Amino acid sequence: MDKHSRLNVKIMVIVLLIAATLAIYARISLFDFISVDDSSYVYQNSQVRTGLTQDNILWSLTATNSSNWHPLTWVSHMLDCQFYGLAAGGHHLTSLLIHILNSILLFLLLVRITGSTWRSAFVAGLFALHPLNVESVAWIAERKNVLSTLFWILTIWTYIDYTGKRTRARYILVLVLFTLGLMSKPMLVTLPLVLILLDKYCLPDRDNRLHLVDKLPFVALVVASCIITLIVQSKGGMTRPLDQFSMGERLANAVVSYTAYICKMVWPANLCILYPHPGDSIPTWRVVGATAIFLSVTCLAILAGRKRKYITFGWLWYVITLIPVIGVIQVGPQAMADRYAYVPMIGIGIIMAWGIPDLFKPTPRRNAGLIVMAVTSLMLLAACTWHQVGYWRNGETVVKRAVQVTHNHLPTTACLVASLIKGDMTDQALHVLRSTPNAAETTMEVGALTARVRLYDYAEVVYREAVRMNPRSAVAHNNLGTTLARLGKTDAAIRELSKSARLNPRYAIPRSNLGYLYLQRREFKKAEKHLRAALAIDPTITSARERLRLATAATH
Repeated sequence: MDKHSRLNVKIMVIVLLIAATLAIYARISLFDFISVDDSSYVYQNSQVRTGLTQDNILWSLTATNSSNWHPLTWVSHMLDCQFYGLAAGGHHLTSLLIHILNSILLFLLLVRITGSTWRSAFVAGLFALHPLNVESVAWIAERKNVLSTLFWILTIWTYIDYTGKRTRARYILVLVLFTLGLMSKPMLVTLPLVLILLDKYCLPDRDNRLHLVDKLPFVALVVASCIITLIVQSKGGMTRPLDQFSMGERLANAVVSYTAYICKMVWPANLCILYPHPGDSIPTWRVVGATAIFLSVTCLAILAGRKRKYITFGWLWYVITLIPVIGVIQVGPQAMADRYAYVPMIGIGIIMAWGIPDLFKPTPRRNAGLIVMAVTSLMLLAACTWHQVGYWRNGETVVKRAVQVTHNHLPTTACLVASLIKGDMTDQALHVLRSTPNAAETTMEVGALTARVRLYDYAEVVYREAVRMNPRSAVAHNNLGTTLARLGKTDAAIRELSKSARLNPRYAIPRSNLGYLYLQRREFKKAEKHLRAALAIDPTITSARERLRLATAATH
């Protein structure tokens, strides 16, 4: 194939990538914001909403909102608000355009490295059309993911330029692009290791000592980024202490997740916004099996590097790029997340694109069969992606999908319902609760979980729904009353606790709570009355006995 023909093929592939991705994702321009993080990133963030100003840019450099330091991501959201205001469709289109640009650049980058147009096109098509990437594209708050990946690819591109002609200007450009990527999302901390993989497996031979020295400034930037990220996430309460998830539980989840991501790449079913962390409930056989598979594949991939470098390169790309989000340092309540596979799945795509053809002898019939197989698989993935995009229409559809996939897992339901309420989507939150199995019991449990983590504003909304569902429930009125008391709404709390006591005269807890509230208000006779009534019903309430002593002492 001559140079002109190769150019025409590249143009055709780019046009197909653009057309297919737009066809699948274009309707997100009609979608709304979702409450999960979109509120804090955009529509309830006063600095972002007011657009690109000098004060807002300065704010972005020191902002720790959303437990992340990513000033360039903040600036991109500000630019969207500058152009689109709070019209969610414009924000969605920006993320989509960046995703399309990433797909095109990935294709051109792979062609440049390997010289293979069609195999590179398959990897780019997989990246552009795979359902796992819907979360990164359709979730406005995940702008950081698509934006940082843009700088990831540009950094590699300029690094290859630098290796071809080592000049100070090119090296500085590589460092600048890398820094911009880190300022979009710290996911790029593994990029220096990927550059070493490129040196070893893809680029012309060079002095090993020389290319390791090249990486020292990258390492310094990575260390700085890691320190900032850990400080910001700890300050925001996102990192989980070892008493919540032990190191053993984290390692078990990590090794299982390495295999689970590949399963989702091959069979992308039951995708949703939040997969709850299993804690200590992962079966031992599953951990042992996943560990054996992971270690075996890693050993085989390294051994295969002697003859088939793409296997070693692709597998190590996958393993290395997942390290920051695999859960050893646990951030958030999730076991894994679709968005975390955005860059790592490229490595698996490389193995598939070069490995599957190697299984067959090169014949015209084989080539035709591979083309049919590749096109069919991409079309099936595109159909799955089209379906998955529909779940991102608004906050309610996202949350209902997560509740469905996690089988009404209560912590997940509580977390997502709370996010709906936080995003001023109370009606949608209540609709989700009403549509869950055993709605009344679920609502009470969700209220308890939100109260337990001190999200009292959200717990109030949920408990009011519990009271509406079952107005004769003394427990629901008591729980609402205690939540109102924690919010400082003492009069309303007393009314709810009094209703609870009337509904069930043998229920001691609301009477004890009433005694405590009256004691705080220095209405000692009322406090004494209710505390005596509580102890008459249940003498084991030690807190009521101590409060009664204080009330009695104050009235005599």
